[in-house]
Amino acid sequence: MKHPRKKILILRFSSLGDLILTSPFYRELKQLEPQAEIHLATSQEFASLFAHNPHLTQVHGLDRRGDKKTAFAQLGKTLKAESWDLIFDLHQSLRSRWLLTCLKGPFYRFLPGVYCIDKRSLKRNLLLAFKLNLLKRFPSQREAYLTLLQKAYPHHTLHTHTELFPGPQDPDQVSSILAQAGANEKPLVALGAGASFALKRWPRENFLQLGLQLLAEGFQPLLLGGPGEEEAAWIAEATQGRIPNLAGKFTFLQTAACLARCRLAISNDSALVHFAEAMGTPALALFGPTVKEFGFGPHLATSQLLETTQSCRPCSRNGKGACKNREQLICLRELGVERVLLAALARLK
Repeated sequence: MKHPRKKILILRFSSLGDLILTSPFYRELKQLEPQAEIHLATSQEFASLFAHNPHLTQVHGLDRRGDKKTAFAQLGKTLKAESWDLIFDLHQSLRSRWLLTCLKGPFYRFLPGVYCIDKRSLKRNLLLAFKLNLLKRFPSQREAYLTLLQKAYPHHTLHTHTELFPGPQDPDQVSSILAQAGANEKPLVALGAGASFALKRWPRENFLQLGLQLLAEGFQPLLLGGPGEEEAAWIAEATQGRIPNLAGKFTFLQTAACLARCRLAISNDSALVHFAEAMGTPALALFGPTVKEFGFGPHLATSQLLETTQSCRPCSRNGKGACKNREQLICLRELGVERVLLAALARLK
């Protein structure tokens, strides 16, 4: 009698950057269980990120645009119809806990085959509230995901590099959009002037000056990001399109394909850093209210995290909230254009 394939479920619903950081988990798990079915449950808005991921058997999307209660119930019903040999909760959110309770009961934490991420919330809160840093020796977020995998598969060496898989048509579509923007002739540098929260945004005037100086050095800056980013639109208008605004013009995987063509990405602490590194493109990450100890800094040897040393840092886990310093956003404003430009040119030249 043929032995049934092992079925493994992974839960991680958001956010975009965090989901990119989970990509080593699927690859390493597939190496350990080459015959297994590996399923991912995530938010429907991010499901297309994994459309061509060869390590995943199926992606289950949670559509939160309509009736959220109905969407949760439907996803729970779909997942409960399967028999899962292993479940990895890479989120430990209310949503993932609710699903685990539906699938395994309220005492799921004590059951074999169920593994839940340690979010290190207490240590992060101590660093935020009292600047007591107990996270100096803790792993990055991508390493934390793999630490969870090692609980199920001890004594295995796991590799932490991230990866994304654009579709076969994505490079041609990117080339067409770049050609329309007149951005095909010079070496490309991606600029990520936006961020999910204003507290993490380097001043748009700085991005403008940086972009103009890169143009003068013979490079072609591009503005990438999500739709409706005001900073990108403002910079493109201020330069009369010489720095084209392509924010919102690409799908997730087209963004990855575009970044694969770039020599460098310069971005706020946002998903664009992780997109770039997943395609092997070095990144300069500009950190203000957040710090590398939270686990989301760049990891390529050719990348660099740029920050200042204000005593008020960190003041936010993810950029939410308002600046409490008398000098608003001094942590980012003191990160000068010249310093960022020199770091960029050191990599570009």
